[in-house]
Amino acid sequence: MGFSSPPPLPVGVSLFPRGRLGPSNSRVLSFYWFSRPIHNSQNCCTIPLPTTNLDVPSTAQLPWYLKYSDHSMWTAFLGLHDQSKRSAPGVQERRLQRVVSHPFFNDFTFDYDIALLQLEQPAEYSATVRPICLPDAAHAFPTGKAIWVTGWGHTQEGGMGALILQKGEIRVINQTTCERLLPQQITARMLCVGYLSGGVDACQGDSGGPLSSPEANGRMFQAGVVSWGDGCAQRDKPGVYTRLSMFRDWIKQQTGV
Repeated sequence: MGFSSPPPLPVGVSLFPRGRLGPSNSRVLSFYWFSRPIHNSQNCCTIPLPTTNLDVPSTAQLPWYLKYSDHSMWTAFLGLHDQSKRSAPGVQERRLQRVVSHPFFNDFTFDYDIALLQLEQPAEYSATVRPICLPDAAHAFPTGKAIWVTGWGHTQEGGMGALILQKGEIRVINQTTCERLLPQQITARMLCVGYLSGGVDACQGDSGGPLSSPEANGRMFQAGVVSWGDGCAQRDKPGVYTRLSMFRDWIKQQTGV
């Protein structure tokens, strides 16, 4: 069974907060392209809901990606804001139909760190569940651009995960600078985003979540997927993300969308 196309609706439009830097609670209607996959044995990560009934997490955070590749062991929660309230109004529970890991994923370098999760039943778009726009292969996210990272991961290195969905504004870092800071670790399919001074970053448990980029047309595009990093929010150690535009053709090949 293939991936289905969504019904017509505004894609990537959000009641998006402006201004404040730093990890903080998100507003309920700010990031409603999220789903939360829960494995039968443990929690996992945060993943976005693009413009079809699929999710795009990182392969590394289907922990472990071979051991946990059985789609029947997962449940996705759409429209979730507070993890302690999975039965709250507006939250949709969905089983998975299949998991598609990228065949070139390297579990040593984390290159090609992306997977697709197909929902067993399509999401019902609502005030709390909507899709995010996928960038085409030529879509550029320039150095210095402000992008939002969101997730339920640790709020500080070595800390605890959050119950309420967290948000933090970070900025795209020049690829040459990224390669200098993390020598022989960065590929063309990776993107560094954060601050050289540290202070704001994704952390453990955020992997698989989206980089949400507000564009000039008022839409929100997914620039990347939280992948890996050396610690959290440290100076000269920005977070590393899967560059989603590099995988647009692969996503279309797998989904038809």
